[in-house]
Amino acid sequence: MLENDLYYIENKEIEEDSAIFYIALKANCEIFKGHFPGLPITPGVCLVEMSSELFATVIGKNCEIIKCKNIKFLNVVSPVDHPNITYKINWNALEDNIFNLKVDIFQGEDTFSKMNIEVRTK
Repeated sequence: MLENDLYYIENKEIEEDSAIFYIALKANCEIFKGHFPGLPITPGVCLVEMSSELFATVIGKNCEIIKCKNIKFLNVVSPVDHPNITYKINWNALEDNIFNLKVDIFQGEDTFSKMNIEVRTK
């Protein structure tokens, strides 16, 4: 899990089929020391994993990513330049324990990523 090491949730707003998470990135995380020294950038795989972890907090079950349908990285997420980011997640159930997530990651007018992924609850 990346929560509390790479990021923490400052606030969240949860509705029936959507949620907004206000995230603070931890610039002193070990991940940023290697990606990249002196110019920290949040790895794309971490942004994807965070989507799954955030959704897991909504439903109260662990999730695993089973399919990445579409992922677009539009801007770099730096914990120095953008220490706070917002995740907007919309979902729908495909089967009993499989969900399709539509994820937008942004801060103000800056959009960092758009994703469409499937997760399975455990």
